[in-house]
Amino acid sequence: MKIHMIYLAAGNSRRFQDNKLLYNYQGQPLYRYGFNQLLKLLSNDNYTLDVVTQYPEIIFDIKQFNYPRLHVIKSPKSHLGIAYSIQAGIKKYNQEKEAYFLFLVADQPYIKASTIQRLIDETLSQKAMLSTLAYQEKVGNPTLFHCQFYNELMSLKNDEGGRKIINRYQNACLKVNVEDELELLDIDTKEDIEKRSSHY
Repeated sequence: MKIHMIYLAAGNSRRFQDNKLLYNYQGQPLYRYGFNQLLKLLSNDNYTLDVVTQYPEIIFDIKQFNYPRLHVIKSPKSHLGIAYSIQAGIKKYNQEKEAYFLFLVADQPYIKASTIQRLIDETLSQKAMLSTLAYQEKVGNPTLFHCQFYNELMSLKNDEGGRKIINRYQNACLKVNVEDELELLDIDTKEDIEKRSSHY
């Protein structure tokens, strides 16, 4: 089964009051943490990784990596909302019949490759069409969508994300629990970094 991993590294960081994805967090840009975990999964020949961004610095950085099936997608409309980033990431896969789209946002420094792989494995083993990570009753990223949802993903508007589709089909969505809530935490403000840096 093909897994198209879409790394959403294009957010506007309004609450952060700076470009949080490029913020030096524990010695490297914040966006690199999730990216490094997804890179580990590219050892599987059925996986691809597309980094969607509006930032020249990230485009330049990703192009320095020589990995098979790794691509960077410039998304100049991402400032209008996450829907534009999602659609930029999947539109080239419009002919897929048997594949999944995995979406991960670029501000989760604690996510682990092993957890992402477990989400994929459990989704495939249970033949779920939708899945998401969760801690107890709290859901989080990444999320996984069978390509049958392509048209619905392409119909999202502005700041509508994949969660809108998951909520629509929540009875069909598989929730895969994580043991450590930190994996689901994202960085929204500089205060978040001050509170959480001691955990990494």
